[in-house]
Amino acid sequence: MPPGITAVSRDRAWELLLETGGKGAKTVSDLIVALLAEGHSHVTPRNVAAWLTRWELLGRIQATDNRPAPAYELVDSGRDRTRVDPRLLVPSSDDPVPLLLRAAYDEIRASGKKWLHTRTLAASAGFRSYEFGAHLGPLVRAVGVHRPAQNVREVPGGPLAPGYTEECLRQAVAAYEAGATKAADVPTGQGV
Repeated sequence: MPPGITAVSRDRAWELLLETGGKGAKTVSDLIVALLAEGHSHVTPRNVAAWLTRWELLGRIQATDNRPAPAYELVDSGRDRTRVDPRLLVPSSDDPVPLLLRAAYDEIRASGKKWLHTRTLAASAGFRSYEFGAHLGPLVRAVGVHRPAQNVREVPGGPLAPGYTEECLRQAVAAYEAGATKAADVPTGQGV
């Protein structure tokens, strides 16, 4: 299935969570049934589970305790967000790449495009464009990578806007991963 169509389904799944207003929870099955009813026949439970995992990591939703099929409820719609959570800007114990950068890189790869507008990347993670860009740019530059100097078009003939290329984000992710590898190779008792 073309990544752009999957992205439309992902955006609709997020809208379904927003519609609850934080006053109800949705399971993977709830979202699949709703998406299928609206004609999103290409979406699989695996797709939905991956989206929910990402949104949970970003602190947008939380799982309720009704296992074995957890339901997820909205905890942060992003509509009134004034700043990016600082925990998204630093490597975690599980990943040397800051989550905000990892989310942007995963999104551009999933889109199948060579570049995306900052606005599109921000929307995929549920952030305002300005806040997202103001934090993603420094993360990329911190490892010596710079985004394209010119604006980019997502589609031929589309509007020009600031954005990132897949290559730029790939280089930044690789630099963070290489930095973690180098730090792990330092002998015990020696400074980095």
